[in-house]
Amino acid sequence: MIRLLRCPSLVALVFIVLGADTAAQAVQYDLELDIDSEADLYDLAARGELEESEVEALVELLREGVDLNSASREEIYELPGLTYEDVDTILRYREQTRIDDPADLVVASAITQEQLLQIAPFLLLRGRDDLPVSGHALLVGAFSAQDKDPPPAYLVATGKLPYNLSAGIGLATTRRAMFGVRYSLDQNGLVADQPSYRFQVPKFFAMWKTPMFQVVAGTFRLGFGQRLTLDNSTRQRPNGVYADTVIYTLSEELRSACNVSNAVSIDGEACEKGLYTTPDFRWREGFRGLAVSARKIPLAGAEMSLTAFGSYQNKSLYQYELWSPDLCTDPHDDDNENCKAPWIHVAGASTFEERFKYMTLRDLFNEVAAGGNVQVDFGHVGHLGISGYWANDLFNVQGMALDFQEWSNRPYGGPFGAVGIDGSARAGRVNLALEATRTFDSLPSPSQTDLDLPRMPDGGGGFGVLGRAIANVQKTHEIDFSARFYDRNFVNPLSRPMANSDEFEGQRARNEAGVRFKYRGKPNEDWIVRTAADLSIWPEDGEAPNTAGVTNLELLGALDFVGWRSAKLTAEIRYKNKDVAVGGRGQCFAYQVVETSGEPAPPCAGEGVRFKLRGHYEPLGKLLAFTAGYAHNIVDDHNYEDSFRQDSTAWFDVTSFPHDQLRLRLRTRYKNEALDKATYLEDSLWTYLDVGYLPNKIWDVHVRYDTYAWLDDRKSTS
Repeated sequence: MIRLLRCPSLVALVFIVLGADTAAQAVQYDLELDIDSEADLYDLAARGELEESEVEALVELLREGVDLNSASREEIYELPGLTYEDVDTILRYREQTRIDDPADLVVASAITQEQLLQIAPFLLLRGRDDLPVSGHALLVGAFSAQDKDPPPAYLVATGKLPYNLSAGIGLATTRRAMFGVRYSLDQNGLVADQPSYRFQVPKFFAMWKTPMFQVVAGTFRLGFGQRLTLDNSTRQRPNGVYADTVIYTLSEELRSACNVSNAVSIDGEACEKGLYTTPDFRWREGFRGLAVSARKIPLAGAEMSLTAFGSYQNKSLYQYELWSPDLCTDPHDDDNENCKAPWIHVAGASTFEERFKYMTLRDLFNEVAAGGNVQVDFGHVGHLGISGYWANDLFNVQGMALDFQEWSNRPYGGPFGAVGIDGSARAGRVNLALEATRTFDSLPSPSQTDLDLPRMPDGGGGFGVLGRAIANVQKTHEIDFSARFYDRNFVNPLSRPMANSDEFEGQRARNEAGVRFKYRGKPNEDWIVRTAADLSIWPEDGEAPNTAGVTNLELLGALDFVGWRSAKLTAEIRYKNKDVAVGGRGQCFAYQVVETSGEPAPPCAGEGVRFKLRGHYEPLGKLLAFTAGYAHNIVDDHNYEDSFRQDSTAWFDVTSFPHDQLRLRLRTRYKNEALDKATYLEDSLWTYLDVGYLPNKIWDVHVRYDTYAWLDDRKSTS
């Protein structure tokens, strides 16, 4: 059955630039992925080629840009396709002269033409005589045919002001956000009003920044070292405070308009007819408060930097991550119905059975946090730093005690924090880094409860350590090796270290020991080789008994041909095994089983392979370009007892710049999960046309029309 779920739909984007700052344009990324706009990043995520965290990092990198004349070594290394050897060459070049045109780096053999194309979208170009006042503004809105409310929209505006000042704000309208969760004596439980159209100001900042000092008031993020002790940024090499105004654009998927179980008087039509609606735009809730830093303080031949922050931020929570100590002594007791998330009833509903489902509860609690970093930089030799923070979560609901489920990312019980030391060193072409962290929390130990649950962690905190070595073998070959260990009690929600994708009680970087190897090289002018391997093991039992020793393996092999000026080809294979000791079909590798309460079931085993081919051809240069690709997945699935489940995805793009002021893009994607079962998973065709108009350097206006057709015979799409 064919069902159009987004026809007609319209996405309108307005990009306004005031002043002299402009972003360079190109379409190449490190993995030979087309990067021309933010929309491309969301499309790549929809095809399974980028993870959500990677999309967030690249979106911020695109919006903020990197100024090659002032960026640090680590900031330039954030750019795709560059090795440390390339970065050091760029730094040596800029010591001799200003980089007014990045193409000069190619002329000077600092980087190749291909590398310039890859990094160009992320470069911030500033003239010598910049205006004292300049800025950027981005306005985005979206709606679909079934929407009954005004469309969601957001506006992000940032400005550079005289005297080293800058400011920014992010405004948004939402329709599906739930506010005002409260305790009702009449219903003896939690209630909330139906979501309504709202105006919000989730992002704002004012900043004063000089080469030595920085003060940020408002919303910000920060991070240091290997991201093990303190980091809520999206950067791979964070080192400091970053003002935050980022709001993310939605993907192509609509969301169910029904958010109530047993709907009778509330939202009944949406639930009865299975209506879908455009989702709200989203943002990450970082810090909100004040951050101060001082850099380049002379210290006995070295330089010291100091950073301190304080934050009081409203936080949201998925409703099934709630736990009430008034009803249950410990959330680990899954046999006790009272230990599950308390129901949230619809205020004013005609029956008590009408309650919300699958909702995120906005401003449910406040995170109070404070901390900082002290770092000594020894120049080209390396650095040594100490980071730490303290945090506590305060719920806004009166009348019922609330806390977090044990599988939530946030630890229950009270305050938590971490302290750690990190350092780096350079030895020739080898870059070394190490960070060790001790976490602290208020989780009870098993002896402090009445439960006999051997899978409970000890509580109180744990240890984590991460080491990394990046070596350049000549200029075109880079090897990245890392090793990590996070014990079972290592709980740190304000960190983002590298880790396997599995989780233990809401944390990826927990109960894991692993090594990772990555290589990227160019053996000659025509080929780029990329390989990676990640092996990790559970040192102790996970949520299920007798699971210590579970071993995960991930492998990647890719080959890019770049020998033709007008065409590029990519072949890639990825392999993942969630438990190498468990073989046979019928495993639940493809989908994590989730109970009706929202609580995840024990982890799945199984294996999967993804093959991908991609080609890009420009017969007429910018006037006409084609991109085509095909990916095939072979994965274990609990519904396939004797074989693998097979999925396929194919896409085709046509891009044209018929005029310097006009850009056209037509993109279509066919996706079929479970090729042999039309009633099981998604079978869809998504097509959109994007028209961009750039009348001058001030305006960049895009209008986009999407259609999304579900071709399968599932009950939810029939």
